Amino acid sequence: MNVAWRTTLSSRLMLGAGSGDRAGRRVQNLRRLDKMGMRHDYGFYESIDYSRQEGPEGERGVIVYSYMSHHQGMILGALDNVLNGDILQERFHRAPAVRATESLLYERIPPSPALIKGTARREHLPRLQPLVASPAAGRIETPHTAVPRTNLLSNGTYSVMVTNAGGGYCQWKDREITRWRSDTTLDSYGSFCYIKDCETGAVWSTTYQPVRALPQRYAVTFAADKAEFRRRDNAIETITEIVVSPEDSVEVRRITLSNRSLRKRSLELTSYLEVAIAGHNADRAHPAFSKLFVATEALEEQHALLAGRRPRAAEDAPSGPYTVWPDDGAFDSTLQYEDRSGAIFGAWTRHGTGRSRSKGISARRSAMCWTRFSACAAV
Repeated sequence: MNVAWRTTLSSRLMLGAGSGDRAGRRVQNLRRLDKMGMRHDYGFYESIDYSRQEGPEGERGVIVYSYMSHHQGMILGALDNVLNGDILQERFHRAPAVRATESLLYERIPPSPALIKGTARREHLPRLQPLVASPAAGRIETPHTAVPRTNLLSNGTYSVMVTNAGGGYCQWKDREITRWRSDTTLDSYGSFCYIKDCETGAVWSTTYQPVRALPQRYAVTFAADKAEFRRRDNAIETITEIVVSPEDSVEVRRITLSNRSLRKRSLELTSYLEVAIAGHNADRAHPAFSKLFVATEALEEQHALLAGRRPRAAEDAPSGPYTVWPDDGAFDSTLQYEDRSGAIFGAWTRHGTGRSRSKGISARRSAMCWTRFSACAAV
């Protein structure tokens, strides 16, 4: 059955596109929707479903009586953009990352394709031999490989993938616990731990990602049962071991710190992961919408953080909880909680790099924090 919709969201988002008659027709369309009863106390309703009708003899078109807060935000942004002369585009093009590639917008398509002659092969190509994937093992002494080296730890239900730079994901059955994107260049998704020297303010991480600070020594060992990262920074040697329980859906990350200097050192550790608890395709299709259903809770007595996913419909079963549980003996009374992402990494939490995030950690004093708005967890 063909389903036809008329949405008020698309009508208002397109107010600034085009000019003259096109803009006037969009305003007329909004007035027509108003006469059809689409506008109420909180603005226009979501849409009209033309595949349905009110009664057997009535005309097709049933109003969907609902509002979505993120759609209202998009509408306010579109109206602001129209009234203030493309202010959103100007702000977007002021970003250094966009200005660096802005010249590509002015490139034109070649009038005629390039023709390459004399490439016909007369000899027969050899038959391709199948590649046999062997498990990663051995020692890697650099995070800068042409392609990330990976190690997969799994008990059949719970799986962890980690690269030689420290990126990766953890997954339970078909649901990703942590958000991940296949980006071999940045490799910036995963579960990380930041280390801050309280005396000097220097910040690095237990793996190369996400701070990407160059260590004095760096070595990664991949085995069938665990992954181990060793590095030395500022006379502090860090050993990170990652294992998956063969019996339960449990991932254990043990961090061992050794002071190689001749003086006492005061360090702060902040672990960080971006929670998804959803299928990869569903989270990738609409990550902002997916984050709306992530619920969190901090259990102060148990020193545990819980994350789960609220059901979208009454018949859906809740997902979770996923628990972040530090060792009770690993922290003292300075254990803290925080539910504002800006207080952890600053205003660029969502799009910032590891270095910009480390600046936010350098500017605050915390040992445990919990971020709800950007669907991530930090301990």
